[in-house]
Amino acid sequence: MAYDAARGQVVLFGGADSTHIFTDTWVFGAPISTTCPSGPPPTITSVSPTSGTQGQTIGNFTVNGSNFQVGATLSFNPPDVAVNATPPPAISQTQIIAGITIASGASTGVHDVIVTNPDGQRGTLASALTVVPVAHTLAVASTNPATSVPITVSPSDNNGLSNGTTQFTLTYNGSAVVSLNAPSTASVNNFSNWTGCDSTSGTTCTVTMTMDRTVTANYATPLPPSFRPALFVNGHKLAGPELDNVLFVATKVVPQLPGNRAERIRLASVATWWGLREGVFGLPDVGSKNAFAFSLCDAPMRTHLGPLQVCPTGVAWQVGLAAAFVPNFTEQEVLDKVQIIWPTRTVTDVLAEATQTAGFDPTGTTGGAIVASTGALQESWLLRHTVVGMTLEQPIITGRCVQPAVPPRDCIGVQPGNPDSKLYAATKEDMLRSISDLVAIFDAISP
Repeated sequence: MAYDAARGQVVLFGGADSTHIFTDTWVFGAPISTTCPSGPPPTITSVSPTSGTQGQTIGNFTVNGSNFQVGATLSFNPPDVAVNATPPPAISQTQIIAGITIASGASTGVHDVIVTNPDGQRGTLASALTVVPVAHTLAVASTNPATSVPITVSPSDNNGLSNGTTQFTLTYNGSAVVSLNAPSTASVNNFSNWTGCDSTSGTTCTVTMTMDRTVTANYATPLPPSFRPALFVNGHKLAGPELDNVLFVATKVVPQLPGNRAERIRLASVATWWGLREGVFGLPDVGSKNAFAFSLCDAPMRTHLGPLQVCPTGVAWQVGLAAAFVPNFTEQEVLDKVQIIWPTRTVTDVLAEATQTAGFDPTGTTGGAIVASTGALQESWLLRHTVVGMTLEQPIITGRCVQPAVPPRDCIGVQPGNPDSKLYAATKEDMLRSISDLVAIFDAISP
């Protein structure tokens, strides 16, 4: 110890104690400059478990090694694995047990595990924890027949499996895009449609594995020639566009409707009765007046609109094979129903399907404008998708026409200029008989 005249301070030269190491001089009243390590650095020998999936919480992640100090911290590199604060990690000299959470978007692959003691020394076990992608199950099913339908699948799943015969399951990492193709016939039945897909094209289904998914290839029993002309509704034999459209509903629409099979058939029967009664099912397949592109505005004077025209707000506007009234629903109600029917499909995909069914190329000028539409035009075309239109309109028809003891005149009776109203709805008994006949038809034909 000496007095430093130049600095006017009493100083102590060098030295150390059990905790600190000092530099050249120690000045009375000055802070200690350097912390001395209190022991050897931590060493990590192993961890358990050695892997985890994106989004997973591991309650007892165990780090084994030596020289772990009280207050040591656990971390990872990349830093997208977090150490849970509750419960706090349990630390001994040779082991740390902690709860960790792997971020849902954590980078896949290896992560370094790091232990840092309070004295700043650290130990690292490189590539000790492997983060793997979340795996989802793809269930592949069929109806009519329910089994033994060969499905081609690409790419192969996590286990190297691909093609199979229904029913079967595959496992894919999250966000994998899978394409499935069904045969055009199964046993004696004809391919009808896919359900559960993000998009479809003919017999091909495409699905993105962001969650567990189920896709179903539906088949319809072909009608023998002698049976086709023998479809009767309320004593009237269906023919021409009416017959074609009823068969379209039976094979293409019923499988996609919500509910169990009996509920789907009932929904389709009531909605089809309404389309027959309104005369839409009998429209000839000519230009923009075909049943799927049908758009009738009451102002001025019941005008048939073109595919890109809209009806003034608040005016009765009837569209599509379902003969749905656009003003009955808000735009958001229609969008919400689309999401409920097809949780994984985009609005654009539904619009494209409605556009193509109505005879317009979704990539052409008119079709492209429909697919890109917004507001009232978009709403009207979503309702022109028969599945959407029937699903939304059927509860209104049931409440207004079917349930009342005495339905209003816009439900029964002969409608001026519409001879079909006499065939299917001259009286309530005619209406109920028509719906009952349609239930029997769909029960016999629909998947």
